[in-house]
Amino acid sequence: MTLVVAAVGITNTMFVSVMERTREIGILKAIGYRPKQIMSLFLSEAALTGVVGAILGTLMGIALSFLLGGGMASSFSFRPPGMGGRPGSSATTSGTSYSPVFSTQLFAFSLLFPIALAVLAGLYPAWRASRMNAVTALKYE
Repeated sequence: MTLVVAAVGITNTMFVSVMERTREIGILKAIGYRPKQIMSLFLSEAALTGVVGAILGTLMGIALSFLLGGGMASSFSFRPPGMGGRPGSSATTSGTSYSPVFSTQLFAFSLLFPIALAVLAGLYPAWRASRMNAVTALKYE
């Protein structure tokens, strides 16, 4: 579900970018840019969005896995009041220790999948930008 929301967000951002840059697209078409070049321009922006999201998401995932798994106090002593709470008593409990496990496949997937998702989400807005009429785009605003 989160991936769908991310894809819709990227698509929406790309549509807004196309609408705000309609005049720029018209100028690019007027000076000779082909539709393929305009499409690649917008797809590279979508890919850059995916790269930034992938890097930030991977770093946050690593930090959270250490914080929640290995970085928190993995064993602690707890002596409830009134239950032999003096030092050295046997009324202590210890927590469980978890250590995060990472693999190169996991890193590759967490970096490449968001980029692919961003490019796929940016395909339709990029296609729409590449198909704009130059005269209509120059008149826009």
